[in-house]
Amino acid sequence: MFTLASFFRQRCIQVFAIATFTVAAFGTAHADPIIVSGSATLGNGAFFGPTINFNISGQNFQAFNIEDPGGPDHFGHFGISPCSRSVAPLNGGPCTSANLGYSGNGSELDGMFTVNGQTFVSDVINTLNFQITSPTFVIPPELLNEPSLLITAPFIFTGVAGGACCQAVDLAGQGTVTLLLTRQTVGGFTGLFLDNVHYVFGETVPGVTFQTEVPEPATMVLLLSGLAGTVVRLGGRTLHRVPLDHGGQRRHFGGNYAVGLGVFLTMVASVAGAAQQQSCRRGNYRAGFQYSNLEEVSMFREYA
Repeated sequence: MFTLASFFRQRCIQVFAIATFTVAAFGTAHADPIIVSGSATLGNGAFFGPTINFNISGQNFQAFNIEDPGGPDHFGHFGISPCSRSVAPLNGGPCTSANLGYSGNGSELDGMFTVNGQTFVSDVINTLNFQITSPTFVIPPELLNEPSLLITAPFIFTGVAGGACCQAVDLAGQGTVTLLLTRQTVGGFTGLFLDNVHYVFGETVPGVTFQTEVPEPATMVLLLSGLAGTVVRLGGRTLHRVPLDHGGQRRHFGGNYAVGLGVFLTMVASVAGAAQQQSCRRGNYRAGFQYSNLEEVSMFREYA
């Protein structure tokens, strides 16, 4: 017997079945992941904790100026939060250990993205899901009092992007991340705090390395070599103005002196460069990061 109640019951069952099919298709029918390129930058947020901005793209996908602005409910997304200016003082002091991972999705990421020619605003319906995995680092005690520290590490990126109308696409990538810590005084603590982080998609490095902010050996050699050349030129010009005695012997002596000084400065530069390279080799600590695919991540540590 046909009744109004049975009609509505039948219609609800049909709608529920369609909705269930749509969600299942959206959640599972993914093709091979899109390999993305580009970069992301991270820094201290204006509110609380860090903030990050993505500019990445791949085949039939673009996401430019996508931002997680941070905040009290977002700082847990960032592995580097213990080193940020707002969180570190509450965590007991300056940065000593952290990681460069990140996790954000849905309305936590602000901006617009394009999939297969269609543009969406990121929200709880038209969603982005970005995950960055990177090894945890521990700063060697002998480097904690440095004025600045540059930390380099590999990272793996995975993600999902899709609109309510369309099939979602998987995203994948990898690259190298560089973290700059600088010596600051925050909340009564003086030490190393977050300055900025730069993720570059593409080539990766084999593990975590620490580098103090000092001139490169090549730069020192060029600087002192240039100084030596200047001394030689100025020495030659000055000695031409000095009256010659004993058949020009004074000019000959002065010229040899200037040349000898130039050679000496060049040798000092070379020795300084070699000493610096040896020091860097002794001070580099590596926390290795190896993977055979995006699902397998293993960790190892060694002293170089």
